[in-house]
Amino acid sequence: MPELQEGIILPPTELTPEQVELCRRLDSLGQMTIQGQELSGMLMGAIYATREECRSNSDWMAQSAHSLREILYIFKSKKTKGKKFTGNWIDAIRHFGSVTIQEEDFQKSLNTVYGKIEDVAHHQLMSIEKYERLMENFQMVLLRALDRQVDIHTQIDQFFSEKKLWE
Repeated sequence: MPELQEGIILPPTELTPEQVELCRRLDSLGQMTIQGQELSGMLMGAIYATREECRSNSDWMAQSAHSLREILYIFKSKKTKGKKFTGNWIDAIRHFGSVTIQEEDFQKSLNTVYGKIEDVAHHQLMSIEKYERLMENFQMVLLRALDRQVDIHTQIDQFFSEKKLWE
């Protein structure tokens, strides 16, 4: 068995701009619905577990998937019932002000990607490459699910201020 080296702590994982934005939106969702739960910590934990240095742990993929699963699973928990929503993630995301969650096809894609993450959390094996694509897809779907009308207006304003089309 390898010897544990004392005092070695891996630094936090560097997030992409999209992951930073998703963390911001997840925390806002948590504050609006489940009173202060920091959902971003679950996402960062999932990303951290996938780093190369952690892959000597044979359970890294399931641990990462479990953290991703918890982001939405918490909305099914008995502890969250009776808050500002009925206890499912579709209602929580709707309450957040999502502009995409109303679409039936989008709800289906969110449920599908969640189901695949749940399978991996329960130790269904897949290749590293396939899991990395699944993580990216999960993050993309969540980021899109948490698009609010105000975010879209902010993006439009930012686009026009950066392009300065009128000059």
